[in-house]
Amino acid sequence: MSEEKKSKMKNMRKSFSTRYVKVGGYSAAASAVVIVIAIVLNLIVGAMPERITKLDVSANKIYSLSKQTKQIVSDLDKDVEIYYYTSSDSTIKYVETLISKITALNSKVKSETVDSDVEPTFCEQFTSDTVQPGSVIVKCGDKIKIITSEDLITYEAGSYQNYIYYLQQYGYNTNVYFNGELSLINAIDYVTSDKTYKVCFINYNDSDCSLLKNALEQENIETNEVDPAETDIASDINCAVLSVSTSDISDAVYNKLAEFINGGGKIYVEVDSSLTDTGNTERLLSLLGVKLSDSVIHETQNSRTFSKGDTYLCPIFDEEHPIVYPFGGLDMYSCIQDSKAVINDSKDNITFSPLLKTSSKAYTSSEDEKSELYPAVAVQNSATGSDAVIFGTNKLMDSTLTSQFSLNIDLFKNSISWLCDKENSISVHAKALSTESKLTFGSDSFNTAFRVIMLVIVPAAIIICGVAVWYKRRSR
Repeated sequence: MSEEKKSKMKNMRKSFSTRYVKVGGYSAAASAVVIVIAIVLNLIVGAMPERITKLDVSANKIYSLSKQTKQIVSDLDKDVEIYYYTSSDSTIKYVETLISKITALNSKVKSETVDSDVEPTFCEQFTSDTVQPGSVIVKCGDKIKIITSEDLITYEAGSYQNYIYYLQQYGYNTNVYFNGELSLINAIDYVTSDKTYKVCFINYNDSDCSLLKNALEQENIETNEVDPAETDIASDINCAVLSVSTSDISDAVYNKLAEFINGGGKIYVEVDSSLTDTGNTERLLSLLGVKLSDSVIHETQNSRTFSKGDTYLCPIFDEEHPIVYPFGGLDMYSCIQDSKAVINDSKDNITFSPLLKTSSKAYTSSEDEKSELYPAVAVQNSATGSDAVIFGTNKLMDSTLTSQFSLNIDLFKNSISWLCDKENSISVHAKALSTESKLTFGSDSFNTAFRVIMLVIVPAAIIICGVAVWYKRRSR
């Protein structure tokens, strides 16, 4: 080999042995390691079950389970089977994720997704009734509970098919609520429990009573209608629901209800604020330890009213009471119309607990007398053991309000559940889908973003930084 060639080889070896080249080599090696790690992590995450990888970043915690649900399912000592009977046109991702998360809490809970197109007769083993695709079947022993798609999704208007279309096209819809957790936990409670809860309605017309019955049936509560003037309130009634809506209650009804309350009975009372001459109603409320203001509440703080006027209240939840504490921190409101204030009558043995409260700028009879007022309260009598929930209006469950404020329904159901000592479902409420984040860990969109970031952006950033450092040092 000539001296010239030897010299070139020597210089080449020397150039490759410089610190700059070594740094560049280290940067390239580090980039390669990062790429390999990213690929491995991506494969691991992709192989994980959805219940682990799907972290909830949605505004209303669509994918999260309440503490109550976790406790109930974790404590189950009976085998429970859950079947999601669905098709490609009726599958809701929220339901699949919910079932997966519940199943993960207890090995005694098993689940299976059944394709209705492949097994159209699958549900015949459980019921002779027609079961529509999109339904969930919960079974424990011989007890069965079928949750329909309408039970899972609450929406303001339109057919279920229209909702499915919007859901598949856009991922969400306005004024649509996911009621899956409440429906499923109530179904589990029903099939695993031997206890029956009973509620009687007093002074309700057929249309109003039907709405309330449907709401309580979701809670596995049996209902019937009673006229205390003609029939005694049965001893196995857990709670009486009284509406004073068209006229004052009669002497006979008052006497029967007073006997019921003094014997430790639980009662829900709502009073039409427009009524006058309500002597027996006032006597009943006094027995419970409360009274009503002379006129309806006016709210002067605009953020606490509905657009229709200052008597349409969007009150604050007093989160210290179990009926309303689940609503704390939610970007959702209830709305009640034309409510009088419920006032503490300072009776012995009575615990007075506000449920809803106005701002300190509300008033009843005079604009000069502004203060915090209570449209709804809960009371407990330590002497008799009687509990009561009192509303200063009969419009909490008015259909024109419940169609826009789903928390009204939850507030009513929570009140009855508390009175019945049935608190399993109190902390579970419907969740608005319109505020769901479009990017959820574990979703297709997130997986795509994750791959792009880990496989392209991160390695490219490291390489660029390495080149920049090398160039800077080389130029010194």
